[in-house]
This record gives sequence, C-alpha cells and structure tokens, in this order.
Amino acid sequence: MNKLPFGKKNYRLMIIGVVVILAGFLIMSLDSEEFGFGALGLTIGPLVVFTGFIIEFFAILARPDETRPDVARPNVARPDMARPQQPS
Repeated sequence: MNKLPFGKKNYRLMIIGVVVILAGFLIMSLDSEEFGFGALGLTIGPLVVFTGFIIEFFAILARPDETRPDVARPNVARPDMARPQQPS
C-alpha cells in the first residue's frame, strides 16, 4: 500500500506555492532598471516570492484530508453513540 505523507490538499497548495515563487522570480527578471533596482526587482518580485514561501509553509503544516482511507481516524466518543443509562 502506497502511503503518501501529505494529502491532496497539501500537494495542491505546494504546486500553487511553487508557481507563485516562479512568478516572483519572473517578475524580478522583467525589471528593466539597471542592476534590477526598479520597483519590480526590489519590491514586487521579492514580495511575491515571499508569499510563495508562506504558501509552501502552510502546505507542509496543513492537516491531510480526513477522507483518505489510509489515514487512521481517532476514536472519539460522540454524544449520540453514548451508552444508555441502566435503571437502578
């Protein structure tokens, strides 16, 4: 059985984070100022890259999907499943 460490939501967020990081580097490369000292190279691009890393951080820490059959669910007593009281 193939157990993956992350759920579908995690991998989707990781892919989004990588795309955002690559978009940030692309934005920084589009700066036409000398040595990249324009607004794109110094402000907007790095903020987009940083946002991508924040997305990656949350993608790693997000809980995997609970609906996966290979993820064990803890035994939690629900109120409707409680044993009826025995008469004394």
